[in-house]
Amino acid sequence: MRRCSSMTAPNIRWGPTPTRKARLFQCCFTCRATTGSRSTARRFTCQGTRPTSPARAGRITGSMASGAWRRCRFCRTRCSPSSRPTTPSTASSRSRTPASAAISCSTTCASSRMRTELINEVAAHVRGFEKSYAPLQARRRLIYEGLSQGVQYVLNNGVEGDIAEFGTATGFSAYTIARGMAIYRQAYAKRIAQFGMRPKMLHLFDSFQGLPRPDDAVDLDSPYVQAGVWQEGTYKTLTEEELTALCASAYDADKVLTYGGWFADTLPRLRPETRFAMLHLDCDLYKSSIEVLDHVFSGNRIADGCVVFFDDWNTNRCSPLLGQRRAWRETVEKHGVKFSDCGDYAVLGHKFVVHAA
Repeated sequence: MRRCSSMTAPNIRWGPTPTRKARLFQCCFTCRATTGSRSTARRFTCQGTRPTSPARAGRITGSMASGAWRRCRFCRTRCSPSSRPTTPSTASSRSRTPASAAISCSTTCASSRMRTELINEVAAHVRGFEKSYAPLQARRRLIYEGLSQGVQYVLNNGVEGDIAEFGTATGFSAYTIARGMAIYRQAYAKRIAQFGMRPKMLHLFDSFQGLPRPDDAVDLDSPYVQAGVWQEGTYKTLTEEELTALCASAYDADKVLTYGGWFADTLPRLRPETRFAMLHLDCDLYKSSIEVLDHVFSGNRIADGCVVFFDDWNTNRCSPLLGQRRAWRETVEKHGVKFSDCGDYAVLGHKFVVHAA
């Protein structure tokens, strides 16, 4: 079996999905998903690609019609036949093409390849939660899709500043962001150099004691608080050391900073020059959310183009008088925030891009 030279990890797994997923992640340079039953994990292995079929040759002009070229399934650009595998590929019994016809593509599909790797890395990380969080797996996939796209947006647009998360719980989203920062800095290396961006730090804030006591008048009106979903100590999971080790395994250890304690006590520990390109607020309560927003906006810590993710935007039955919706509205009014509404992500989340005044 020939290992895919364009992937950083061999035999990346993908969980049970409809068969069309196998087609979705096919790429012409080296990687193709071997299809199987819906209950069988996919394995991404190197199979190479075949030249254009005679049926398609009539629809393709120029040198592509000779069979030496094929358009990439992701970026629709030509694949170069300059690099040919020297070892026959037997990764899939579905291959109908001689190994001698295999060609490989350049790195034009880097972002798509990196995105596929990120999805599978995070899926592997949450395997231990599958039993207890089985009903939430679909939502989790949507969350790491949204957050990974946020990291791509920041790097692709040259947004200055670091990335921060407020409320880490199981470490799922923190790991997603950390892994995305590691992967996409490779995919967007040229763009990062063009913008002259410095390496980004990952700031992780959590009490590591669960939620604080919901004693604010606004929070006491929350259906989640009244039903006991959000109460003192809820979401106490990882310790600070465990979170640090988890994220350091995905990103540079010296660029992962954790802040243990209540937000009102830990936010002042930020260096005066720290600015943020991306924020992820997963702190549930109105009081916690307004503390974070008031600090970062009053302290001029938001870079132009910063994307702000609210994980609990659509909780509290979407009431504008409760939770993160109220916290954001009050922040916009108090600080005169200029922003673009970028819509929902996942099931309960929402995101905005902040502009310089």
